[in-house]
Amino acid sequence: VTGVNDGLGDGDQSVNIVLSADGFEDVAVGVVNADNDGGPSIDVSDSSGDNSDGCPTPAEVDDEEEEEEEEEEVEELAPVCVVGFGSVVESSGSTVMSESGSSDSFTFALASQPGSSVVVSVVSSDLSEASVSVSSLTFGPSNWDVPQSVTVTGVNDGLGDGDQSVNIVLSADGFENVLVGATNLDND
Repeated sequence: VTGVNDGLGDGDQSVNIVLSADGFEDVAVGVVNADNDGGPSIDVSDSSGDNSDGCPTPAEVDDEEEEEEEEEEVEELAPVCVVGFGSVVESSGSTVMSESGSSDSFTFALASQPGSSVVVSVVSSDLSEASVSVSSLTFGPSNWDVPQSVTVTGVNDGLGDGDQSVNIVLSADGFENVLVGATNLDND
């Protein structure tokens, strides 16, 4: 893992390196990118089942009642996950939609005040599985910390291919991309 100099005096930034495989719960390794103290560097912390930045891994729920209770709790405690050059808040703690056309959303804001406007491109990594409500978000010195919403809608591919993982890619010139993981539930 290599630290990236973002050119901002934004302090040390926590980032998760996420290891994932179908059928298994994600493993997050917490790292800290130290802010220009002797050049960019990475400190790896032991996260063993913990995301280190307070961002929960969605738990599997056995029955419908527990699921409703968990969704209520997560909505009340929706964590702000600092990732790359901004912060993401996912509704219900994750982004899940379905091929039947259901949607889910998340918000994004910059992590620090820019000197001028920053245009963040918003793109689905797989248009056959997910579409996004906006193609870009614009932040400036006066609204950099105001979260802007992105709605992700499931697309029906007509295939019995199981639930599919998709990344929503947030990118801006001079910054490393931010990936927001989403799941499109299969209806075939």
